[in-house]
Amino acid sequence: MAIYKKSHVMLRRAFLAGIALCAWCATIAPASGEVVQRVRKSAASVRVVSANIRHIKAEDDKAGNGWEQRKELCRDVLLAQDADIICCQEATEKQLADFIELLPGYGQFGIGNRNPIIRSNAILYSTVRFEKMAGDGFWMSPTPQVKGSKAWGSKAPRFVNWVHLRDRKTGRELIVWNTHFDYLSRPARENGAGVAMVIMGKIPADVPQVFTGDFNSPGDSRAIEIVKERGWIDTYAELHGAEDPGLTAHQFNGARFAATAQGGGRKKIDFVFRKGPLKTLAAEIIRDERAGRYPSDHYFVSAELEFESPPAGALAQAVSVEKRQPARNDAGRHP
Repeated sequence: MAIYKKSHVMLRRAFLAGIALCAWCATIAPASGEVVQRVRKSAASVRVVSANIRHIKAEDDKAGNGWEQRKELCRDVLLAQDADIICCQEATEKQLADFIELLPGYGQFGIGNRNPIIRSNAILYSTVRFEKMAGDGFWMSPTPQVKGSKAWGSKAPRFVNWVHLRDRKTGRELIVWNTHFDYLSRPARENGAGVAMVIMGKIPADVPQVFTGDFNSPGDSRAIEIVKERGWIDTYAELHGAEDPGLTAHQFNGARFAATAQGGGRKKIDFVFRKGPLKTLAAEIIRDERAGRYPSDHYFVSAELEFESPPAGALAQAVSVEKRQPARNDAGRHP
């Protein structure tokens, strides 16, 4: 525990020097331009962030929102979360390579689309906190083992990544799933959710699990209902109530977009779900910005989770996702 705590303190000092830090209070919004260091509610908790980081687009450069212009802000926002696990959506190979430099102490894993460019739902995890036991993914189609397969009018192939982690601090095991649902086709979102729930449903109920992503679906949609019907709990709604808190996709404009006619009716579409013996201690929509600039065109979302006492004998029955999933697909994998 001491080693883990010391390591993260050193990282914060090295990479957040010069940033105004203060204790986080959930009832007080940070002043404009500040990236506020979040304080954990428990020393043994696991902090998870779901982050649609926006892939690299030339049009963003012209608007001042290009990756090179915002990657350090993205880093600062993520480090301020003191995240043990960062689940990305839309991450390109270039962005993941940058994260290796910008976020030392993290390993990463994820399959992805290679044509025309890699966009991987990569999962980053603290190598100080976790040991990766296994990892793989599947495609949300009638043939989930077939690389790049898609169906139901999906604009692009959609997929789910997973990693099986062992917590070095507690000895507990955790399975993390990360996805990005299709934005164009409602049938693709709903049927894709069904495929995911069948495969993910093979994991025993007493295994701690987290499911994150940009679901391109609000909490009252059928796609999210399918997820909830399989026992997945929306960590944000669990603590803050079922009423929709407003948009998480904001076109790099944050509250300014939410105040427009176009943005005013938008809802939260980014989620951190939990399942199994986990307790939600905190959940947040991360609205940090600096001088009116945001790290992405989505707000990131986070959850602080704590392992609950496992049922008798649960730890003795180590779970291997690898044995419960379809054959591994090595093509397109990021080490």
